[in-house]
Amino acid sequence: MWECLDFFAVLPGNNSGLDMSVAIPRGAKHALKMSMGYFDKYLIGVYDLKRDAFVADTIVDDCRLWLKIDYGNFYASKSFFDSKKGRRIIWGWSKEADCRSDDVATGWAGIHTIPRTIWLDSDGKQLLQWPVDEIESLRTNEINHQGLEFNKGDLFEINGVDNFQADVEIDFELTSIDDADPFDPSWLLDAEKHCCEAGASVHGGIGPFGLVILASNNMEEHTTVHFRVYKSLQKYMILIRSD
Repeated sequence: MWECLDFFAVLPGNNSGLDMSVAIPRGAKHALKMSMGYFDKYLIGVYDLKRDAFVADTIVDDCRLWLKIDYGNFYASKSFFDSKKGRRIIWGWSKEADCRSDDVATGWAGIHTIPRTIWLDSDGKQLLQWPVDEIESLRTNEINHQGLEFNKGDLFEINGVDNFQADVEIDFELTSIDDADPFDPSWLLDAEKHCCEAGASVHGGIGPFGLVILASNNMEEHTTVHFRVYKSLQKYMILIRSD
């Protein structure tokens, strides 16, 4: 079942939004977004005004292979055009994963995600997004570390983060990715299943590496956000997951 449809125009390589109430410039494409099967997915194509029809650039019969707005807990999103700053902003719903009785007891069952600016990449094939600029005003008490070197199994504790909200920017530089494990194309059909099999405790050719967050002092409770590098036929693939 398709839910919460959204349809908007985008210009390849231009992070400015387009106002759907006025004439759309030449060269623009359209994005058709739908919520289905726990994810928000989309197709890129063109809108035929004479036929009042959307024609996708790429026809993929298996909807499991359609592109996703977000690979995490993100659903029922809607976008709007911000005429003041000339951008398109998208909101989504992040549902609490507890059972219904717990939702009733706590009095809430989810939150709206941070608003994001959304646009089309220069190749005209994939939507890109970034938190709105206003988020910068919420940043305080910066903690900065540079030039850290890690070996297999190393942990570095970041002190000074004493709450449950942190905006983290991190760059990893790997000495080599030649040992990356081969990528199995079948994982694209059920990425969630592969993520369950490739947890933080399962070592691979390159990875896992990343962050340990919300950790207790004895590490009995913690959440990992980690990455793996895989080698496909013509390029490298990156897997990001949390557990």
